[in-house]
Amino acid sequence: MIRTHRKSEKTLSRVTAVVLALTALTPLAAVAHKDSDPVDLAKDIDKGPVWRTWTARVAEDKMDDYLNYLTKVYKHNLAAWKAAGLITDYKILIIEPRGADDPNILMMYQYRNMAALDAPEELWTQASKQALDKIQDPEVRKLIGADYDEWRTYTGWAPTAREVKL
Repeated sequence: MIRTHRKSEKTLSRVTAVVLALTALTPLAAVAHKDSDPVDLAKDIDKGPVWRTWTARVAEDKMDDYLNYLTKVYKHNLAAWKAAGLITDYKILIIEPRGADDPNILMMYQYRNMAALDAPEELWTQASKQALDKIQDPEVRKLIGADYDEWRTYTGWAPTAREVKL
């Protein structure tokens, strides 16, 4: 009788220890969502917009010329693409290159989702043409035909990225 009593005490102690350990390891989110489905951590993540980044290396002595072109001409394309719903936002960043062949300018284009990347080329061309046709200033119109490829070297597209908001 004494042996049986001691065995049940040991078993009870072990069971209690396991229950306490499992209780301590249970995520609080699972307890908070006890009335709903099992916790789906993915639904707590806001899948934000998609970013594509075009990169180039602008010659040091041509950076002002290139920025002037972007400000006076390319900005009209960006506004037209945004108005047409092709992009939702954009950013242009000047960065410090780490090597001789590294880019020093990034053009970042924000899309509402991955499907927006599949817009037909005709929509882009049409929006750009309409935007550039509206430019009346003769000095700015000269910039439209400028050979900006002499000012910069295309270095590629960075990997497409989805913004995640926690």
